Amino acid sequence: MLFSMADHEHQEGVFKVTDRRKFTSEGELRDPSDTAKETAAAPPPPPPAPEAPRQAMPAAPPPPPTEPADDGDPAFERVILSFAQTAMMQLGLVAMDPGQPYEPDLMGARETIDMLAVLERKTRGNLNAREKRLISETLHELQLAFVGVQRNMVGPNMMGPNMSGPNMAGPRSGPL
Repeated sequence: MLFSMADHEHQEGVFKVTDRRKFTSEGELRDPSDTAKETAAAPPPPPPAPEAPRQAMPAAPPPPPTEPADDGDPAFERVILSFAQTAMMQLGLVAMDPGQPYEPDLMGARETIDMLAVLERKTRGNLNAREKRLISETLHELQLAFVGVQRNMVGPNMMGPNMSGPNMAGPRSGPL
C-alpha cells in the first residue's frame, strides 16, 4: 500500500509516531478508542523557527599543503633492515649459528648490496627524510663492510701496488 505526501500531514524535521499495535506492553488487548484519544490529545508541534538570512562570507583559503609526516612506513623499514641483515650474514659479520664459523659469501653479499642500491635508486624522490636517511646510511655501511671483509680475505701481502688481489678483478660497473 503506497501513501503519498498529500495523504499525511508532513512538517520538515518533525516525525509523529503512533502506536498501532493491537496489544499493550503487558500483553492485553488494546481498546481501539485509546489510539484515537492519544492522537487527539497530542499537541501539534511548534512551527520551525524562521532562518536568519545568511550573508555571503568569502570562502577561507585552503590551508597550505604540509609535508607528509616523517614517521615512515614500517614495512619499508623492515625490507631495508632485512636486506642489511642478509648482507651482514653473507659477509660473515653476523653468525647464523653462534657456535660455527661462517665463510663469507662475497658474491651473495655483493648481489644483496646491489639490490639495496637498486631499491634506493628506484625509490628516489618518493621517500620521506627518515626513509631516505635509513636506506642511504645502511647502503653506505654495507659497502664499507664489504670492502673491509674483502680486504681481510685478500690479505695485505697478496695486494700488489695496483691493489688488484684475486677477488678484486678489475673495474666493475655498479655501486661497489
